This record gives sequence, structure tokens and C-alpha cells, in this order.
Amino acid sequence: MQRTLVVALLAAVRFASAQDQPAPPPRVGPGSSPLVILLGTDVTWTPTTGDFRNYLAGGWGLGAHVVQGLTSNMVLAIRGAFRVTDNGSRTVRYPVARPGTNPVLVATTTQNNVTSGSLGVQFTAPTGRVRPYLFGAAGFAFFHTTSELTNADSASRLAKRDFRDGGFGTEVGGGLLIALRGGTVPVILDVGVHSERSDNINLYTEKSVTYTGPAYPPAITTIQTAINAVAYRVGLSLGFR
Repeated sequence: MQRTLVVALLAAVRFASAQDQPAPPPRVGPGSSPLVILLGTDVTWTPTTGDFRNYLAGGWGLGAHVVQGLTSNMVLAIRGAFRVTDNGSRTVRYPVARPGTNPVLVATTTQNNVTSGSLGVQFTAPTGRVRPYLFGAAGFAFFHTTSELTNADSASRLAKRDFRDGGFGTEVGGGLLIALRGGTVPVILDVGVHSERSDNINLYTEKSVTYTGPAYPPAITTIQTAINAVAYRVGLSLGFR
């Protein structure tokens, strides 16, 4: 009888100890195994900074990213990203005249966008439904301008020009991974911010057009500066185990 009581008491103590044990912290997208890879897309607002802000305004962009875990639950991972940012269009109007003729009002419209891609390293907090992360990456930044010279009165196209240039670029930033849904394929909200910088590149914007008078054609020059911007991101990612 005593032996039966001792066995029962030991079983009760073990049960109570098990109940007092804290539950393991949840992973991003709770499941039976750690996440291995994240695939996602995001929307960005990217205001320009530094000298680059003097020539180009900020813009909205769309991007995609992949994060491949190297350690348990993606504490250390490889991050790749690609993004296209539309910096909008600008129009400058000015009169142009040949000797002995009346001036004609012409308009120069430039459509600008920046394409960037990067590959780097990401460090993420190991557990929790909200996991902060930091990353650094290197890649390229590519500037593209489409310019049209039109008759401002008749809207007929007089000339069109494409201009492209690019260089080495870097990104440094961080954010939060917020688990929205668990299961086999977790859904994760990705909110973050990062800085972008490139080597000096040649730009062509509406400020490249210099007007000196109706008797002279406008002078068109390129501008040399580095791409500098801060990107604010909101996106969704799918996790795979």
C-alpha cells in the first residue's frame, strides 16, 4: 500500500512540475518545425535624401524578396531583394524660335525610375510572434529616364530620348516580422525601413534642360550624383519549412 502511495505521489509531483513548465515561445508562423525560407512582396515609399534630393523627388515602388535561412529558425539568413521605384514625371515649358519666326512653346517631359537589386545577410530574433531583424546588402542601382520633347500647343512629339546609367549600390536596414497566420505555410507581415546608396551615376532630369532664350535651342546636360534614399516598406511574406 505504501509503495502504491509513493508511486502515486511521485506521479503527481511529475505532473505538477510539467504543468509549471513555461510553454515554448512561438516561432514565426507556429508549426512543428522551424521556418527555412521566406518569399514576399512589398510596397515602398522612398523619399530621396542628400544631394540626390535636389534633382529627384521620392516615389512609390514595388519589390520582391527572398530570405533563405542558414541556421535554426532563420536567425542567420541570406536575403535577396529586387525593387522598382517610380519617381514620377516632370514637365518644363519654354518658347523656342528660329531667326525671323515666331516662338513656339515646347515642353520637355521626363519620366524617371530607379531599379535596384541586392544580396546580403539578415539577422533575426530567434522566437516570438513579433521578431525584429537587421540586414545589410550590396548590389546595383540603375537609373532610367524617358524624355519627350513636344509642341505644347498641338501635343505633337518632336523628339524622344532614353537615358540609362547605373552603379554599385548598398542597403542597410531592419524591420519587424509579425506572424499573422500559422499553419503549413505561415503568413507574415513585414514592416521595415532601410537606406539606399549608390556610386556616382549620370542623371538626366528636367533640370538637365537649360533655357537661355527663344532664339537659342535648349541646352541638355547630364547631372552626376549618387543615389541616396530611405525606403519605408510594408509587405507580406509566406514562410516555408
